[in-house]
Order: sequence, then structure tokens, then C-alpha cells
Amino acid sequence: MGLVTREQSSSKARWTGVALASGLPFLGYLLTASAHGYWLDAGEFIAASVNLGIAHPPGQPLAALLGRLFAMVPLGPLGLRVALSSAALAACAAAALFCAVHTTVAAMGERRVWVSVPLAVGATWYVAGAYGWWFQAVRPEVYALQAALICLAVERTVALEAAWPTRDARPLITAGLALGLGLANHHFLAIVALPALLPATARVLRSRGLRPIVQAGAAGLLGLALYLYLPVRAGADPLPNLGAPDSWSRFFWVVSAQAFQKNVGSGAPQPMSERYADVAVVLWNDLSLCLFIALAGAYVVLRTAGARRIGLLWILLLGSNAVARAWLGFIRSNPDAMGYLLPSFAALAALLAAFVTALLAPPDGREAPDALLLSEEPGPVDR
Repeated sequence: MGLVTREQSSSKARWTGVALASGLPFLGYLLTASAHGYWLDAGEFIAASVNLGIAHPPGQPLAALLGRLFAMVPLGPLGLRVALSSAALAACAAAALFCAVHTTVAAMGERRVWVSVPLAVGATWYVAGAYGWWFQAVRPEVYALQAALICLAVERTVALEAAWPTRDARPLITAGLALGLGLANHHFLAIVALPALLPATARVLRSRGLRPIVQAGAAGLLGLALYLYLPVRAGADPLPNLGAPDSWSRFFWVVSAQAFQKNVGSGAPQPMSERYADVAVVLWNDLSLCLFIALAGAYVVLRTAGARRIGLLWILLLGSNAVARAWLGFIRSNPDAMGYLLPSFAALAALLAAFVTALLAPPDGREAPDALLLSEEPGPVDR
């Protein structure tokens, strides 16, 4: 009695990391959350949450339901209560991001928890404290919720890749549910995140057959079913009731977000090259030199045998998200553009940690004999 096993110590260190990575940012978000209606779409989302109404296309039913839950908290004005939902969800996104980054660091061979946990916490803090991430955490909006769902889906997929080969496909099912819920909030960002998860999905399909894929798809459909909220609430004529999706044609118009489809691709007035530059400027303004270090981390992680699959996931997430944001147009002077880029922030945090991990690796590639080890073994080596 009284003896703590190495696995217990590792688990305790990991949970301490989760608490630090999410708790400190959450405290900061709470202290700076908007106490009023703020501007942009905030008033609309507050009204939709308080009255269980319907916001602008694609309707965001999950955001309205969660906002209504937080509106019941007896703390300050209604605007602050709904803003607290963003604060809590941004902190949840930070917690999931920490776990994914920590698994990435372990896959690269850094199994000393006194190195891996602070490194993952530091990388998470770096992006969770960036202006683009913080801005979504202190106002009534949908982007903190979307970041939490995408980070959860990515974290589960990273865990699956790290444990491969495995017969446990439950992480993929959880990822499917998270993406389905993401589709019921901001379907564009959920769809854009799909390429990062496809390689792991294909491996599960080849190894385990169709059954886990069907289960993951069913979980996604369960989350997507939240869109039934729209015609149900539209029939009660709530305030707001934007798009009034009380018929199948109106429902399709709202969910497909046709109102915003003119300002995409070649339909946007700004040249595509300038839009790519604008995305780079947004990321540079928030991450400065660490942006280049993170891009160098993409090269490092692909050259690390045990982490290539995970590295590819992060690179696909960054690439698809950044390209999609540029394709949409209207980046310059659009505060919401940063909300779209939160998955890119998450990927850059992981790649930044990967680069630092390579610098901190013991010269002979071996662990110190007294190092505390992670409770989970890294995934098999890719050759």
C-alpha cells in the first residue's frame, strides 16, 4: 500500500495536463466573456438560444439548444450566459486538443511524462490563448462549439492511429458522432474536416470490414438528426425564425445555406491568390514565428516512423481547412473568418509540438532509465 505504479503516475500526469490545458484558458475566457449582446450575429444567437428560435442558415440547432441550457444558469444577463457556453466549449476544445497533441508527442517517441505533458500543455495554451481562438470563446457564436466537436473527432482518430493495429473501432464511432453533431451546427466546417479522417477510416474498413464504418455512419446520422429541430420549432413561429423552414423546400433552403453560396469560389470578388495571402496573414498575426516552426514540424513528423499516420492527419486537417477558408472568400475585415480557422490552429499546435519533440529527443534515441512512461504504448512503427 502507498506505492504508486508507473501507469498510475502516467495517468495522473495526463489528467493533470487536461485540467491545466483547459482550466486556465477557461478561467481567462470567463473573466473576459461579453456581458452584453456584443455585435455581429451575437444578438441573433442570444435570441435563438433564449427563445429556442432558428438562427440564419444553416440554422445551427445544436448551438441553440446548448445556448438555451446555459441561458438557464442564474449568472448575470442573458448575453453573458450564452457567451459562457462559448467559453466552456472553447475550453473543451482545448482539452481534446491537449489529448491529441500528447498522443502525437508519444507517437514520436517522447514517453517521459515530465516532458510530454508540459509540451502538450504549452502547445495547447499557445493556440487557446491566441486572439483568433480567444475571440470565439468570449462571445455568443457557433465556432467554439464547432472547434470542440472537430477536436474531439480528431483526438479520437489520433488515438485510433496511435493504437493501430487494434480491433477496437470505438474511437471511430465516437468521431462519427462528433462529426454528425458538427454537421448539425456548422456543416461546412464538419465536411472540410473529413479528409483528415479518411485514411484511418480506410484502414478500419480494410482490417475490420464494413460493420464499424456502418456504426460510425449511424452515429453520425444520430447527430445529424438534430436538424429535425428546425421544422418542429418553425411550426411554433419562434423569434427569430430566419428562413421559416416549415416546409421541405424552405427546410432545404435553410440547411443548404443557399443564401451564402454566391460569395464562394470564383463568385467572390477578391482574387484567390489574395485570399490565400489573407489566410496566411491571419495565422501569422496570431502565431508569428511559431507558424513557420509548426510548418517545419510537418516535415519532421512525416520523417518519424511511428508518427507518420498521425502527422498526415494533422497536415490534411491544416491543408483542407486553410484552402476551404480561402475558397469561401471574404476574409479581410471579416471577424468570423478566424472562427473558420480554428481547426488550422489545432493542427498547427500539434505540428509545433512535434517539432519541439524532435529537438528534445535524447541524442541516442533512448529513454533515460528513470523516465516515467506513458500508460499506453505508441503505435507500431511504419516502415
